[in-house]
Amino acid sequence: MKKMRTKVAARIVGGALLALASLWAFSTAYAEYPDKPIKLIIPYPPGGSTDIAARIIISAAPMHLPQPFVIQNIGGAGGSIGTNEAAKAKPDGYTLIIGANATNTYIPLSQKVPYDRDSFIPIAQITASPTIMAVQGSSPYKTIHDLIDKAKKEPNTLKYGTAGVYSAHHVPTVLFSQKTGIKMKHIPYAGGAQAMTALLGGHVDLNPNYPSPLSSGIRAGTIRPLAVTSGDRIKAYPDLPTLKELGIDVVVEQWQAVLAPKGTPEPIVKALREAFKKICSDALYITMLEKMGEEVKYVDGTEFGKFWEKNWKDTQDLFASGVMTN
Repeated sequence: MKKMRTKVAARIVGGALLALASLWAFSTAYAEYPDKPIKLIIPYPPGGSTDIAARIIISAAPMHLPQPFVIQNIGGAGGSIGTNEAAKAKPDGYTLIIGANATNTYIPLSQKVPYDRDSFIPIAQITASPTIMAVQGSSPYKTIHDLIDKAKKEPNTLKYGTAGVYSAHHVPTVLFSQKTGIKMKHIPYAGGAQAMTALLGGHVDLNPNYPSPLSSGIRAGTIRPLAVTSGDRIKAYPDLPTLKELGIDVVVEQWQAVLAPKGTPEPIVKALREAFKKICSDALYITMLEKMGEEVKYVDGTEFGKFWEKNWKDTQDLFASGVMTN
């Protein structure tokens, strides 16, 4: 009996030592991460809000990571091409993506794409932006009610441009149209920057967009903001009314988050979460983002994952209601 106990004890000790050795090997395998540049995929062409946020990140990142980020813009199909590239990338921490409502919730819930919510691990929400309803600076529409009145008198004559079907600003504009009882013609573009260019060129009457790509035009007077979809007025434009305070019950903010492909090792996920927590509290990041009319709304990966799960279900219910077919 004593010999048996000794053998059992030896096995337990041996197993524990083996487990410790495996844990040590696992942890040391990632001790040098990152030891080369990290690719950050932007699933849109340059110039849009996601691209701007990424470039602000790479400006603030060197103080918090030993290797730089390298941006790769992969636009097309409303962002789903670049998002799929990120989803199928090797899960080694060297390919990340800035995801958003449109690419990672709206599109996989409304179209057949080879990725879904479970294809990614959340690293951190870096910001959440409302939609600004904007017209040309020379437009006859001085208020959002001017535009609504025109759309009611002449249905389907006003055109609005977005980054594509089920893009970040298509969904809130459909909700806006539904709540106000108007009909406008949707013109989808390859990205938010292209939609804004269409507004400046007079090809569309309305461009619902993020604050950042609109900011320089608003300052120059070539773009006039009419209303914003946030719950409260935004810091960058304190005189800009919300749709809600104007009696239009639409409150939508579009999240942007850094995501890693499913299967990325936990030590790397932890290292990235710690790095982005520091980046999002960096004075340079905060200042640059606020200059673009945005606000830092950092949420750590674990908490964001819970929010995303609820956001996914709420959007699923929205689409099932048939509102988006209007």
